[in-house]
Amino acid sequence: MKKKRNRTADVAGPAAEPTSDSNRLLRWLVPTIIVVLTAVAYLPVFDSAKEFTNWDDETYVVRQPLVQSLDGANIKKMFDTESRVAANYHPLTMLSLAVDTKRGNGSMAAYMQTTLALHLLNTVLVFVLIMGLSRGNLVMAALCSALFGLHPMHVESVAWVAERKDVLYTALFLGSLISYLRYVRGGSLAWLAAAFAWFVASCFAKPMAVTLPVVLVLIDLWEHRRFSGRSALEKLPFFVVSVIFGLLTLKVQSSESGGLVDTTYFTLGERILFAGYGVMQYCIKLFVPINLSAFYPYPSTNGNPESIVYAYAAVVFAALGAVIWLYIKRRNEFTEVLFFGTAFFLVTISIVLQFISVGGAVIADRYTYVPYLGFFMILGALLDRATGRRKAPYPALAVIGVISIGMGLISTARAEVWQNSGRLWDDVIAQFGNRSINHAYNNRAVYNMDRKNYAKAEQDYAFLESIGTDKSYTYKGYGKLLINMRRTEEAIPRLTKALQLGGPDIQVIMARASCYSAAGKIDSAIMDYTMARSMTQNEVGVSIMLLGELFRANRYNEALELGSSMASAAANNTQYLLLMGVINGQLGNHAQARQYFQRTLELEPNNEQARRNLEIANAAGK
Repeated sequence: MKKKRNRTADVAGPAAEPTSDSNRLLRWLVPTIIVVLTAVAYLPVFDSAKEFTNWDDETYVVRQPLVQSLDGANIKKMFDTESRVAANYHPLTMLSLAVDTKRGNGSMAAYMQTTLALHLLNTVLVFVLIMGLSRGNLVMAALCSALFGLHPMHVESVAWVAERKDVLYTALFLGSLISYLRYVRGGSLAWLAAAFAWFVASCFAKPMAVTLPVVLVLIDLWEHRRFSGRSALEKLPFFVVSVIFGLLTLKVQSSESGGLVDTTYFTLGERILFAGYGVMQYCIKLFVPINLSAFYPYPSTNGNPESIVYAYAAVVFAALGAVIWLYIKRRNEFTEVLFFGTAFFLVTISIVLQFISVGGAVIADRYTYVPYLGFFMILGALLDRATGRRKAPYPALAVIGVISIGMGLISTARAEVWQNSGRLWDDVIAQFGNRSINHAYNNRAVYNMDRKNYAKAEQDYAFLESIGTDKSYTYKGYGKLLINMRRTEEAIPRLTKALQLGGPDIQVIMARASCYSAAGKIDSAIMDYTMARSMTQNEVGVSIMLLGELFRANRYNEALELGSSMASAAANNTQYLLLMGVINGQLGNHAQARQYFQRTLELEPNNEQARRNLEIANAAGK
C-alpha cells in the first residue's frame, strides 16, 4: 500500500518561511488587498447610468412578479417547483432579488451592492478553501483568490443582474467544500451536516451546484482517503439530492420554451467535439482574456462543425490523456495538483459543455465562475515552484500583484460594457457580426426601438430579414417597429411571417388585425379578431375590437348578435355601449339605441359623442 505523504511538506513547504508573526499578518493582509482591488475594479457597476439589460434582466427583475413582494404567499410560490423563471428553478436566487427589490425600491444600486458583496465574499472563501486544501500555501491561495476576484471572465457573473444565481450558489458551494474539508481533516459529523446543508441551499440557488458530490470524491482523492463503506455512505445524501435537482432541472428546461434545444440538431459525436472545442476556448481565455463576449456562437455552418473544432478537440483530448497518464504513472505533488485541478474544472463545467445543447452559445463567460478555480490551483502551484519554494513568498506575491492589476484593468473595462443593452449588443456584434447572431441584432433593435431610434432599429431588423432569419420574434419585433413608424401595410407581411414561424400568437394576431383595419382590409381584420377572440375565451377587449370591425363592414346583424352575447360582460364599457347604440340605430332600433347612449352618459356625463348620438336617435325616433 502506498504510504500517505505529508501534504504539509509536499504542497505548502518552502524550507524557509517568514516568521510566524509576519506569516500571520500576510494571511490577513493578502486577502484584504485582493478584496479591495476587486471592489475597485467593479466600481463601474455603480455608475448612475447603468441600466437593466434586455437580456433576462426583465425576466428576472423588471417584469417579474415573484420579486415584487416578500409576503409569505409569494415566498411560498417562489419555492413551488411549478414557479419557473427563464426555464430554471432557483428559488433562493429569486428570494435574494426580492429582498433587493424591497430594500432598494427597484434601484440598480441595490442589486449591484448584494451581487458585488457576494462576489467579494466568494473571493475570500476561495482563499480560505485553497489555504485549507494546500495546508497553508499562501502563494497558491493568493493567486487563486486574486484570479477568482479579478479575472475578466468573471465579470459577466457580477455585472449582469440576472446572473445573481452565480454568485449566490457559489458562496454556498464553497461553504459546503470548506465544511467537508474540515470534516475530512478530523472534524465532527456536524461539519458533514453543515456541508450537506450548504449544498442543498446551493442547489436552490442554481442547479449547476449538482456537481458538488463528485467534487467531494475528488477531495477524498486529494486527501489520499481510502474508499470505504463509510466514505460512500456519507456522500449518499449528496448524490440523492443531486439527482433530484438534476431531474427537476431537465424537466423544467425541457418543458419551457427557451430551455433545452433539440438535441438532434447535432449528432452525439458533434456534441462531443463541441465540448472539446469549448474546453480549449476556456483554456485560451484563461490566459488571454480578450475579445470577450456576452455570446459565443457555435463554430458551425448549417449544422456542420468547422475544421477548427476537430483540431481543438484533438488537443484537449490528448492533453486530458496526458494528465491521467501522469497522475497514474508519474505521481508527485505537482501531478496531483494537475490532476485535481483539471478534474475539478471538468466536473464542475461538465453540465454546460453542450453535450445537451442549451441555447445558441457554445461557451459562456459565466460558466467559468466556479470551474476556473481548478485551473487557478494549477497556476498557483506553478507560480509557487517557479518563484523558489525555498524562499519567502514575497517574489511570488509581487507577481500576483502585477497580475491582479492587469486583470483588474481589463475587468473594469469589461464591466463598463454591461452598462446598457446598446453597449452590450454593440460589443457582441463587434466580435461576431460576421456570424449574423440573430438575438444580438434583435435585442439591439429592441433597445433602439424602445428609445424611439427607429432608423437604427430598422437597420438591424432589415439585416436579419435579408439573411433569411427563421426567428419568429424578429418578425414580430419588425412588425411592431413598422406599426410605430405608421407603416402598417409594410408590417402585415412581417407579422404574417412571425405567425408562420412561431405559430398562433395572440399579440401578433391582434397587431396584424389592427394593421388590416388601418389598411382598409376589413374582412381580413375581422378574420384575425375572430381568431384572437377564440384564443382568449371571448375576452371583452378583443370582442369589442371585432364588434367595431363588423360595424365598419356594415355587417350589422352579425354585430348585433355578437354585441348581445357580451352584454353582461361589457355592461359598463362605454366603447361597447356606443357601438351597440350606433349598430341599433343603423338597424332602426332607435329605442334600444337611446338606451345605450343614455347608459353611456350615466357612466361618462361629458361624453360628447354619446350626447350627439342620443340627439340623433331621439330625432330619428319621432
